[in-house]
Amino acid sequence: MPAITGNSAVSSGVNNRTRRHEEEIPALNDHGIDAELGKPLVRDHFAAIGAYGFHRSQIAILASLVTEDPLLLIGRSGTGKTYLLNSISEALGLTHRHYNASLIAFDDLVGFPYPDDARESVRFLETPATIWGAESVLVDEISRCKP
Repeated sequence: MPAITGNSAVSSGVNNRTRRHEEEIPALNDHGIDAELGKPLVRDHFAAIGAYGFHRSQIAILASLVTEDPLLLIGRSGTGKTYLLNSISEALGLTHRHYNASLIAFDDLVGFPYPDDARESVRFLETPATIWGAESVLVDEISRCKP
């Protein structure tokens, strides 16, 4: 599962000007614009859906979408991680579920357990919020869960 940051303002602790001379990497501002040329170096594919600041992570995000692999976004509060994932699901027309991991209960996720007529197995009564049938699932606030 790729772990990436949703915060474009996170720096490596190295001055961009120093790094540019040492490694010949263009100095970028927080919007993916070359500081000297004033041109975007990478097209921000998520700007079209109103999610900005993910240009440096977009290859990993797009790869996760294409391969249908899970994706873990890590970043500071308020950087738009949840907005991005909700917007992608909406733009793709996916049946989407959004759960807050610190508040969700088992019944909310899988439905209410009830025995079948023969009382040999347990079925789950689905609700509109259960995970069954979802094409896109966002589990938010994982870091706030109780251990």
